[in-house]
Amino acid sequence: MSSIEVQGNKPHAVCIPFPIQSHIKAMLKLAKLLHHRGFHITFVNTEFNHRRFLKSLGPHSLDGLPDFQFETIPDGIPASDEDAGQNAYLLCDSIRKNFLAVFRNLLLKLNDMETSNNSSNPPVTCIVSDGFMTFSITAAEELGIPVALFFTIAAIGFMGFKQYPTLVEKGLAPLKEESYLTNGFLDQVIDWVPVTKAIRLKDLPNYFQTTNPNDILFKLTLEAMDRVDKASAVVLHTFDELEADVLHALSSLPPPVYTIGPLQFLLNQIPQHPLKSMGYSLWKEETAWFQWLNAKVPNSVVYVNFGSIVVIKSEDLIEFCWGLANSKLPFFWVVRPDLLVGESAILPPEFVAETKGRGLVASWCPQEQVLSHPSIGGFLTHSGWNSTIESLSAGVPMLCWPFFAEQRINCVYTCNEWGIGLEINNDAKRDQVEKLIKELMEGEKGKKMKTKAMEWKKLAEKAISPDVPLQSHIKAMLKLAKLFHHRGFHVTFVNTEFNHKRFLQSLGPNSLDGLPDFRFETFPDGLPVKRNDRAASSNTNPPVTCIVSDGLMPFPITAAEKLGIPNAMIFTISAGGFMGSKQFPALVEKGLTPLKDESYFTNGFLDKVIDWIPGMKGIHLRELLTVFRITNPDNIFFKLTVETMDRVDKASAVVLLTFDALEQEILDALSSMLIPPIYTIGPIELLLVNQIPEDPLNLAVMTPELLVEFGWVLANTNYPFLWVIRPDFIVGESAIFAPEFVAETKGRGVIVNWCPREQVLNHPSVGGGFLTHSGWNSTIESLSAGVPMIRSAYDMR
Repeated sequence: MSSIEVQGNKPHAVCIPFPIQSHIKAMLKLAKLLHHRGFHITFVNTEFNHRRFLKSLGPHSLDGLPDFQFETIPDGIPASDEDAGQNAYLLCDSIRKNFLAVFRNLLLKLNDMETSNNSSNPPVTCIVSDGFMTFSITAAEELGIPVALFFTIAAIGFMGFKQYPTLVEKGLAPLKEESYLTNGFLDQVIDWVPVTKAIRLKDLPNYFQTTNPNDILFKLTLEAMDRVDKASAVVLHTFDELEADVLHALSSLPPPVYTIGPLQFLLNQIPQHPLKSMGYSLWKEETAWFQWLNAKVPNSVVYVNFGSIVVIKSEDLIEFCWGLANSKLPFFWVVRPDLLVGESAILPPEFVAETKGRGLVASWCPQEQVLSHPSIGGFLTHSGWNSTIESLSAGVPMLCWPFFAEQRINCVYTCNEWGIGLEINNDAKRDQVEKLIKELMEGEKGKKMKTKAMEWKKLAEKAISPDVPLQSHIKAMLKLAKLFHHRGFHVTFVNTEFNHKRFLQSLGPNSLDGLPDFRFETFPDGLPVKRNDRAASSNTNPPVTCIVSDGLMPFPITAAEKLGIPNAMIFTISAGGFMGSKQFPALVEKGLTPLKDESYFTNGFLDKVIDWIPGMKGIHLRELLTVFRITNPDNIFFKLTVETMDRVDKASAVVLLTFDALEQEILDALSSMLIPPIYTIGPIELLLVNQIPEDPLNLAVMTPELLVEFGWVLANTNYPFLWVIRPDFIVGESAIFAPEFVAETKGRGVIVNWCPREQVLNHPSVGGGFLTHSGWNSTIESLSAGVPMIRSAYDMR
């Protein structure tokens, strides 16, 4: 097959961001993720911004790959106007007037057969457009291409923008006269917005606060919200646990809404991404900050950055200068050259002298790296959404000084809903700035906010945990398949294309060649289905006589019913875990799940004893699978579990990876509850003669703080240890140990990135114990080897 034909099978996404720094950064991250999942990417910049990228990152910084290409379109603004790229009004006016024609022409060029063949470009299959680039919907309709709108904002920000047509309909926008800005009109509470509490007009995105019905920002926003229903999907840069109620309300409105985020956490899961070095910044990033922060103690530095497009008055700059100076705390302040209205941002010499040694000022920096540095204790921000979700993901509380767009509602939710922020008044004064900085960094409120921010960080990490199929499920199913093969079965083992590639990368290109009667097949895991050659199936394959599917894959039951094939479901969990999962429909029926609100996580509700589960006495709610601990009834893990338990009775049999003597009472109870017969098979590893090599997939991830704690616990025991640390074990960064830990454990500690665990557990030297995440595979393997365990559960119970 030629390279062009291979390329032709790829879905081709054209990604076009709103042409300002924060929107470009988020879209480029999404494009990298799509590329990793098999998409051919064309990323569209304005000519002006493309030049800025090359200037800040280097002449070859955007060279990309054959299947990740950059295209440019003119922005319609005079090249002589160097500040035009930062002027929101000029940009929005040009977007409305000039972008449709040039974007349509670009799509036609990309889809031109002759051009595509020469450049190996597959035809465009979808457009991923910034939600405020409304012309993309028109172009997509004209050319018959699906379009997904990516809004680089919070769900509550999107909900706020969605109210604009209603504001016009109710006569609330545009404002009747300028006095409405100050006469209390904007303080009125609006009660029609779903799930929002005590939201005032002034809290909505502020583009409606104009008396001019032809205001460019107001009209562009109205157009965007009027046209959003024509998109195939809306994608928001947030995660379900953070905005469950708002997302649930949005789910009843067209089109379908999907969340993706935090984006950087998802990118960090790709260990060797070929585009990793491709930066996002339109400004040259300074580097001196790293050494400076390294010299500071943890949680001691205030980070200050008002984003990429906000401009402030010189009076405000002076007030913030002296608020920071008078706090006597160390700070790192990003001051763009164009931060001030109409003049260069030059700090007063007296301020520079006063803060010498404890203040660092830079023109730009890689913000996520800064926020993740241990020395950063708080973030003074304009409440732009990129900044907000990056701070939350780093576990850093905020001081909020919102300016425009949806920054006000971001501030309200940061402070009042998520409990990780304090608000600075619009007319910032140095005394208030000083007081709030001290409260954030040293006060009781600040300590509570730091704790809450770390809780949100953990939920953000959990939000990007890999979905099934997971390593432990694949491993157990593969063992069972080998046993079937040994008993005379012809086996077809089905992987997703993504996991099949990872197997080959881990174990070698010929590792899954198998035997004539033990074959591997793949299917897509959500990418567009390829035109597979059905004739490729060997004539030597006998007809399918049964399906053995993972219990958390309910779709095989439907397929089995339609084709009249028996289906056995294998659950790679204990009988106790399965019994707990079986309670999900009852939990819903009794009103115990979904949880009413987030206070139920901490108010003692989960300590409630449940007494109706056969064979399991004295079980608390918190000891059931964590999947039920959600406030969003549309949580995908929750819905999948409920669906699975509702359908399990349609299976021909249920197989559990356990043995009778271990869980006899629960197995007896299950046998009287279920329609299909239950069989136990295990420990599988004792039935197999040859051990199965592990692959580098797994579920558990750890925070850097926990890694340090576990490291020093091991060091202080003075016992020898073998520690397996996967490359993706630490969320958001690499697992790097302090030199002191390495020196302390030299000669008695070994650290590897993976190993054949069953062989290790069966080694005579490992009789002392196994510190484990309590996954069922790990538990039963340790039990089978006679090795006691120290339990550190993640999502297992």
